Amino acid sequence: MGLTWRDENTRLPYNLTLAHARLVQLKKKLSRDSELHKKYAASVNDYIDKGSN
Repeated sequence: MGLTWRDENTRLPYNLTLAHARLVQLKKKLSRDSELHKKYAASVNDYIDKGSN
């Protein structure tokens, strides 16, 4: 059963540029704060271990 409010012709915006800019900023932030980097890496690894996509 499909979503009743979903329009089959919906076009999503092209967000690659924005996503890339956010990734670059995150990498800068993590490179400046080693403790935050450790916590961030632990969280990502936890998601991976649990099988989250």
